[in-house]
Amino acid sequence: MPFDAGVVLPDTGLIAIFRAQLGQYSDLPADRILAYQPFKPHYDALMRSFPTVADMPSDAAMAIVHVTRSRDESLGLIAGAWAALDTGGWLIVDGDKSNGIDGIWKALRTVLPGAQQDSKAHGRVIWAQKSDAVLPDWQNALAHRVNADGFVTTAGVFSEAAADKGSAALAAHLDGVLSGKGADFGAGWGWLSQELLRKNGAVTALDMIEADARALDCARENVADPRARFVWGDATQQPGTYDFIVTNPPFHLGRKPDPSLGRAFISAAARALSPKGVLWLVANRQLAYEDTLNSAFGAVDAMSQSGGFKVIRARKPRT
Repeated sequence: MPFDAGVVLPDTGLIAIFRAQLGQYSDLPADRILAYQPFKPHYDALMRSFPTVADMPSDAAMAIVHVTRSRDESLGLIAGAWAALDTGGWLIVDGDKSNGIDGIWKALRTVLPGAQQDSKAHGRVIWAQKSDAVLPDWQNALAHRVNADGFVTTAGVFSEAAADKGSAALAAHLDGVLSGKGADFGAGWGWLSQELLRKNGAVTALDMIEADARALDCARENVADPRARFVWGDATQQPGTYDFIVTNPPFHLGRKPDPSLGRAFISAAARALSPKGVLWLVANRQLAYEDTLNSAFGAVDAMSQSGGFKVIRARKPRT
């Protein structure tokens, strides 16, 4: 739609794509694309097609921004893309109503009088040519900040405002029960890892495995324990032999619940544990993980079911 309305692809220079998506951009010159994607599974997939980075680009002849579920993050991405453009370069912002694109349009049209937009079904695309217009300090929303628990987080990471209640429920069962080398699958910004390290002096090493590079950057500030190792990676593909694994696995793709993500974490944990290793898992009570747990482990114990969460200990991995 923007190109039909007069947006012109620049003859030279980088086409920076902020929060790049999979399976797109076939009409753009692949040798000039620079994709920004901090989510490791998508980063790896994008790298097979064109250069991909985990930090926002700072220079671009054209910038395309895909909005996210976080309004603060989306506005920060737009401000970063605007700053990266040379005068005359085009900014394109794409999103759907479930991710708040209508609110983004309202914010942009007040500060970019020349901005245009078009919509179809549940989606909207916005475009504007770089001028001397100054955007509000939206990029500051991406700065690290201290949350209610005194931990550093940033806009758009999981449970940024405070520790997730599920992680807190799991941590209540981890006092003095862990030893040896372990891993936190989906460590986020580090609250659960910090708690288990504080409560378990017999832990010798902990791999904090997190797919979101932004969350892991925060975790590096939050967890100073020398036993911690920060791993930017996909927990479902993580090799290793661990004495224990703890996890509060994700269960959403976008806004839709998807229990297959948690099941993949469980199967990966069974593969990565030593024969005497133990998995500690917390999940929303309605998520049906029991079949996967019983297939992957010889002993599965429900430790508690309260407050909408279930805490499970699984032993004797079958893999």
